[in-house]
Amino acid sequence: MLGKYATARFGIIMGMVVALCLVVALVCVFVLQPTEQSRNTTLDQGGQEFVEVEDSYNEPSKDATPNPYQPSGVNQGTVYWDQIENGYYELTAVPHRAEPNDSDLTSFVFAYWVCTMNGKQTKISGDETIRVKTYTTANAVTAREYIPVFIQETNNVGTATDYVHYVTNLQSLNDTYMSQNGAAGHIFILQNDITLTNFTPIGYSSTTAYTPFAGVLDGNGHTIESLTIQNGGQYVGIFCGLNGGVIKDLSIRSGTITCSNTNGSVGAFAGVMVNSLISRCVNHAAVIATGTGGVAAGFVGTVNLTEVTLAGALTSSLYKNENYGAIRGNSVGAIVFTNQTYLDSNTREETPAAYLIQNINQGSFQTNTATPA
Repeated sequence: MLGKYATARFGIIMGMVVALCLVVALVCVFVLQPTEQSRNTTLDQGGQEFVEVEDSYNEPSKDATPNPYQPSGVNQGTVYWDQIENGYYELTAVPHRAEPNDSDLTSFVFAYWVCTMNGKQTKISGDETIRVKTYTTANAVTAREYIPVFIQETNNVGTATDYVHYVTNLQSLNDTYMSQNGAAGHIFILQNDITLTNFTPIGYSSTTAYTPFAGVLDGNGHTIESLTIQNGGQYVGIFCGLNGGVIKDLSIRSGTITCSNTNGSVGAFAGVMVNSLISRCVNHAAVIATGTGGVAAGFVGTVNLTEVTLAGALTSSLYKNENYGAIRGNSVGAIVFTNQTYLDSNTREETPAAYLIQNINQGSFQTNTATPA
């Protein structure tokens, strides 16, 4: 008899244990689950807070959007808009591709996006597809303001033109294209890993001011080994400077980049940057400023604003880059050192010269003055 009672009590206890486990599991699933972080916001306005308003969105058209760069004035592509959840849209840029029977065989390649917010224009990620959400600022921002840039690839008889270049080194940029307005409108797609020892920064001149790069350098996932730059120029990096330029998907695996000029500015990718984009790049090289008053940073020493106009200041963007290289000098920064700002006298809105978006630094500092940027 006692055995039956013991068995019954054991069954009751086990039932209670199972029920308790179920309650704990439900709590973990519905109460303690981590809050999902939004993966859709593509542009971070330097810490400025936005208030989301669901009714601020204007339904976008599926037609091609206006294009800021039109080398030939013909149709360059289409932008498709798909709602993926309430308030979030996915934008895909589809370049025009000529077919053999087309009367117009002109074809284009996708380059990058620009976004105009409150009259201020910024280049953003070079992905063909981005996700956007509208926000309310001084003026409502709609997805129409994200515009892809297409650059001509072939001419009207289907043969290659001078707009797209599949390169195996970077020297040709200096030798052939930089004299053509900083290679504006040209895309250079790297085809292999390269080694750059005793490298002269692209755009450097010993007799005149440097020429800033205004084209697109697509690293295509390739790497640079043993990058060595020891140059007396004022601005030092792979490029002396960027002005309207784009560098994307390129990694520096090793090397040392040094600027010895007084008040010089050095970064692994550029000494100075204006209205440009550096996207998904990695640096492992040491960046060193040895001159008096010099500044050093993992990616760009100095970021400047363009001339401020009534339409607002054009800004740069550094998007999803990673720095692991050591940075040495009197004044250093992780990603950039100098990041100018412009304060609108009417709205009191402050515009940074560069938006720093999801960048990572794990490099070390040796300096008297350091900034966390």
